Amino acid sequence: MAKSLYEAFAEVKDTRNSSGLRHPLQPFLTMVTLGIMSGRNAYQELAKFFKGNQKELVELFNLKHGVPGYTQTRTILRDIDYDSLCKAFTGWALQFIPLEEGDWVSGDGKGLNSTVTNCHNSKQNFISMVSFFAQKTGTVLAVKRYENGKAAEMTMLQDLLSQLKGKGVIITLDALHCQKKQLPPS
Repeated sequence: MAKSLYEAFAEVKDTRNSSGLRHPLQPFLTMVTLGIMSGRNAYQELAKFFKGNQKELVELFNLKHGVPGYTQTRTILRDIDYDSLCKAFTGWALQFIPLEEGDWVSGDGKGLNSTVTNCHNSKQNFISMVSFFAQKTGTVLAVKRYENGKAAEMTMLQDLLSQLKGKGVIITLDALHCQKKQLPPS
């Protein structure tokens, strides 16, 4: 039996100090997902969505302290354990994405806008994402985030490749990955 998204969010590691938590992570992430599905993508828009649906959300999730406002929403999302969240969400989503032998899967990396630090010297760094995309279903199968100054796209994609091992899919990558000398698996 497939697990619900709410059950998957229980697997996300909560990095906050456990004393005085007003907003449990599992219902919070579910509320954020509902907000994003309703077209609310910014912190303030999410807070307005929570406030506008406060009665239903408090009742549905048995929230003792009501819904979070803008500041709480921003703080929780800023400090979330991204890898844990991504693993839980991907595990949930893959229950519904049929991946069959012979399917085409594309891998690529992209730098994230406005994340560059030290832009005028050799220590330049920025956050990048690598992902695998299933052509037939039009869905992202796996995502990994890394800092360009600490890791490389090739290494991150090799980590993601392990998730597709034995599936019999056809993988396409850009020219960066066409090298004679391969990096050792990490």
